[in-house]
Amino acid sequence: MTTTCPYCGGAIEDTTITCPHCSSDLRVAPPALRIEDMKLNDRGAAFVFSGATPEAVADEFERFFLAEGFALEEGTKRMGAYGSGSAKGRALGGGFVTRRKFDLRIAPTADGHVEAAVTSAMSGWSGSLVGVAKERKGRKALNFALESHFAPFMRA
Repeated sequence: MTTTCPYCGGAIEDTTITCPHCSSDLRVAPPALRIEDMKLNDRGAAFVFSGATPEAVADEFERFFLAEGFALEEGTKRMGAYGSGSAKGRALGGGFVTRRKFDLRIAPTADGHVEAAVTSAMSGWSGSLVGVAKERKGRKALNFALESHFAPFMRA
C-alpha cells in the first residue's frame, strides 16, 4: 500500500524506512512545524513558521537543500550559504558553467514564530547575459522546489 512522505510529500510504500525522494528517516516523526506565511519572489522566498524551534526549521531546510544537490558552503545551518557547482569553474567559464548559491537566514521572532529567508547569493552578471538568464531560471526552479517541498507544512 502506498502513502506520502511526511517530509516531502513524495509517494512511498507503507514499509519504507528512508524516503527515496528526500532521504528522510521515516522512523523519526517530523517536527510539528507549520508554515503561517510563505512568500516567493524573484530573489528567493520568505517563510514564517509556528510550532517549531529555529533548529527544527534549519534541519528541514538542510533536508531540502541536500535533496536538491546543494551543500552547506559557509556559516551554519541557521545562518549560512548553500551552493552547488564550482565557484572556480564559474569564474573561468562564466555563464556556461552552472553555479548556484543561496543564503539562508533563520531567526526566532518576539511572538514565538520562526522566520526563514532564502535569497540568491548570485546575480549572474559574471556570466554576462547567458549567466543572468541561467540565474533567473535557477531561481524559478528553486522557488518551485521550495513550494513543493514545504507544501505539506502549510497551515490549512
